[in-house]
Amino acid sequence: MGNSVIWKLLWSIFIANLDFSSTADFFSDSALLGKSRFQDDTPKFVQEPDDSYHIVRNKPATVECKAINAVRINFRCAGQFMEPTHMENIVDQETSTKILSAFVNVERADVEEYFGGDFWCECFAYNTNIGLDGVGGIRSKQGTIEIAYLRKRFEREPLMTRVQVSKTTQLDCLPPEGKPLPEVFWLKDNVEINTKDGYYIVSNTGDLLISQTQLRDMGNYTCGAKNLAARRLSESASLIVYVDGSWSSWSSWTECSVKCGKGETRRMRTCTNPAPLNGGATCVGDSVQTNPCGSICPVDGRWGAWSSWSTCSTECQHHRKRYCNDPPAKDGGSYCIGNDLDGGNCTGGRCRVRGIGIEDADHGLLEQNPSREATNTSTNNDTLIMIIGLCIAVVVFVVVIAIVVFLLKRKYQNQGYMAGNIPPIGNAEEKKNKNGQDMMSVQPDLTQQVVVFPHH
Repeated sequence: MGNSVIWKLLWSIFIANLDFSSTADFFSDSALLGKSRFQDDTPKFVQEPDDSYHIVRNKPATVECKAINAVRINFRCAGQFMEPTHMENIVDQETSTKILSAFVNVERADVEEYFGGDFWCECFAYNTNIGLDGVGGIRSKQGTIEIAYLRKRFEREPLMTRVQVSKTTQLDCLPPEGKPLPEVFWLKDNVEINTKDGYYIVSNTGDLLISQTQLRDMGNYTCGAKNLAARRLSESASLIVYVDGSWSSWSSWTECSVKCGKGETRRMRTCTNPAPLNGGATCVGDSVQTNPCGSICPVDGRWGAWSSWSTCSTECQHHRKRYCNDPPAKDGGSYCIGNDLDGGNCTGGRCRVRGIGIEDADHGLLEQNPSREATNTSTNNDTLIMIIGLCIAVVVFVVVIAIVVFLLKRKYQNQGYMAGNIPPIGNAEEKKNKNGQDMMSVQPDLTQQVVVFPHH
C-alpha cells in the first residue's frame, strides 16, 4: 500500500513536468539522431580539445569540440561552465554521419584573471537538451590555455670562435624563455642556414655544430628564436677558421759554396704547404739545413828571397840562389816559374880571361849552369860593346900611326936623306934589341888574364 502510493506520487510529478515542447524535443532529438530510442545513443567525441592553446597578443584562443549522437555541447573552463561561442551541425562527407561542432573563445583577460594555476578547458556532450550542465553527458580531455610570449634576452649567446680547419665547431645558443617553447634557427651573414642537408646541425639546446669546418664557413653567425608571440635575434659572433702552416718538401742540396777549402752545402724548405692563414701557427723548425763540404786546396809554390851574392871568383863571376819555399808547392800546386840560380860578372865587365875572351868564359859558365842564361845575356851584351869599342880604338890608333909614319917618311925624303945614308944597325944593336935592353919598354896588359875553369 505504501509503495504503490509512492510510485503514484512520482509518476504524477513526472507527468506534471512534461509539456508539449518537451515532447516535441524528445521526438525531434530522436529524429536528429536518426536512431530509435531503444538504440545506443551515447554521445562520442570525434574531436577533443588540443593539449595546449596559446593566446597571441589580444587574439583569443579557440577551443573546439566535435561529437556524434549529441544534441548539445558546452564547455567548462577553469571550473566555470561556458556556453559555446558557436555551435552547428555538420555532415561528414565520407560517412554521411551527422556531427555536432562547437567552439568557445577564451580571451586574454580570462586567463590573466585566473590565479588557480594553469587555465584549462574541457567539453561536455549531451544527447538531450534537458538536464543540468555536466550531468548526463560525456566529458572530453582538458586542454591548457596559456598566453604566448617570448622574452628578449637570450640565456646564452654565441661568442667569437676560432677553430682550426677540418675541426669541429660548436657555437653556443640558449634561446629566451617563452611559451610555447621557441624554435631555434641560425643565420650566417644575415641569411638563414638550411639545417636539413646535414652539414649544419642544431642541437636540442640550440647549439650550432659543424663537424668538418672549412674556410668557406667563416662569417658572422646569429642565433634566432621564434614562437607564436615573437621572433628574437642574438648578437652576432664571428667564426674565424685558421690554418696552421706546414713545411714543404726539402729542396735538393746546393753545390759546395767553395771550390776548395772549407765551405757548406745547404737545402731549404718553405712554410707553404699550406701557409699560415688567419692567425694560424707558423711552422716549427729550421727552414735551412747546412752540411760542411770542401776539399784540400792545392798550394802554388812561391819563390823565397834571394840569398846574398857569393864572393867574386877568379873567373870574375859571382852568383846567388833562391828556393821555392814561400810557400812550397803542395797538394797538386804548381812549382815556381823561373830560375833558382842567378849569376853574373862581378867586375862590371872590366875583367878579361887569359886564353879566352869574356864571351867564351861566360859561355863556359852558361854550359855549367844553364840557369844563368838570362842573367849572362845582359853581361855578354856589355862585353860585346866593350870589345867593339876597343877594336875601334885600335883601328884609330893604327891609322894615326900610319899617318905619322907616312909624314915622317915624306919629311926625310924632302931633306935629301936616302935610304943608304941611314947608318945600318949594327950587330951589337940588334943584339941589344933582341935582349930587350935598349928597346922601348912595353907595359903588360893587366886586363888580359887567363880564366881557368874548374873541372868537375
